[in-house]
This record gives sequence, C-alpha cells and structure tokens, in this order.
Amino acid sequence: MSQRTPFATADLGQSEGAFTEPRLLRFRLHGFEALPHEVGKGSFTPSIECFGYKWNLQVYPGGMKDEHEGKVSVLLFVDDEATPSAKFTLRVLKSDGTVFDTGDFTHKYETGYGHGAYFLERTSFIEHCLVDGTLTVEVDLQVRSNAPQLWEPKTSIVSDLVGMLESGKKADVTFVLGKERIVAHRLILAMRAPTLAALCDDAADGKVEEKFPLFPSRFKISPLFSSHVSTFCSQTP
Repeated sequence: MSQRTPFATADLGQSEGAFTEPRLLRFRLHGFEALPHEVGKGSFTPSIECFGYKWNLQVYPGGMKDEHEGKVSVLLFVDDEATPSAKFTLRVLKSDGTVFDTGDFTHKYETGYGHGAYFLERTSFIEHCLVDGTLTVEVDLQVRSNAPQLWEPKTSIVSDLVGMLESGKKADVTFVLGKERIVAHRLILAMRAPTLAALCDDAADGKVEEKFPLFPSRFKISPLFSSHVSTFCSQTP
C-alpha cells in the first residue's frame, strides 16, 4: 500500500519525545574501602548538572537491602523534584580502565526514587577496581526531550579557522615576501596579530609587500590559532 500524505493530523496528548544523544558522567568514590558497608548504609556523591538536571550516585557498599547483603548497590538519583525519563548505562571500571561490570536501564523517574544495579561482591570491587583506594563509576546518560535538539558543529572553531587558512578560502589579504605569497584574513589578524594587521591598513588592493628582510620560511601564520605560541614571525635567519 502506497504512503499517502494526510490532509490533516490531530494529536491527543503530547509525544514523549526522542532521547538525547548520550553524555558521559564520571563519579569517583575516594576511600571506597573505608565507606560504611553495613546493609542499608548508603553514601551520596556530589551532584553533576546535565541536561538541565542535577544527578548523583547513591552507593551502598554492603548492599541496600538484606537480600543484597555483601553486594555493592549503585543507584542514579536526580535531585529536587524533577521527574525526567532517562536511559542510562552504569559502568564500573577495573583498576586497568577496562569494564568490571555494567548495567543498562530505562526509567521514568519519580520524586525521591533512584534507579540502578546490584553488582558483584564488595570484596571483588576492592580486589579488582580500586586505584589508590578510588572506585570509578561511569554513566552514559540520555533523557527524553520534547524540545528540538540544538545543533552542535562537529568540528571546533580552531580547526575550522586553520582549514580556512590552509585552503585560502575567504582570504582578504596577501603578504608578498619576495616570490612567496601568503594569504590571511584581516579579522583574524586584528584579533591575534595587531602588528601584522596594522600593515594591512594601507593596503587598498589587499596586498602587503613587506620591505623588511623577512624570510618566508620563518614567517608563519598558523600559530596565530594556538594559545600556546606567542612568537610567529622572525626577522633574522
């Protein structure tokens, strides 16, 4: 049956929306072995703000309930009275950085409730997972969102600017050093190299012919895009 375009569409209620792209949260529990490990004794981590909510882990090193005695319980909580729908993976790392144990969850949060996993024995955590006494738990987190996702560029502004420099795209000034011609962008020079920018002020045709004994091999524009390089031009061989 062929797909037909509806004349009109009526919606009852509101769509749950799609899950966002996952973001990685990392929680580190220092001095894990010394945390209270009686059944029902939990410890909260500080919160991490993500997707407009504040998230924290509650960890029960000795188990949350009697039936979990001796096994580490790890729950992901959302602060305040927020009730997002979330999909996440809890991942406990071994001391060598590989995965020790993991669990996948999808829940609609209710106020005051956390969701998570009941992992392996506490003794196994201590033996295989601690680095200088610290246990690391990672969370790959997604939430449902009715709002359209904001577009984010796939590359950084620095790499984009360097790409423009290397391609010469939209270049509006040319430095002429003997037979060498080096293109650049006035706006970037004004921000990052005011001395070079000043040379361009009187260049109506967009070309700057340097009268000083500059050597093309020592005249570099690309370091202007790095915060770690302060010297980009030398006038001596």
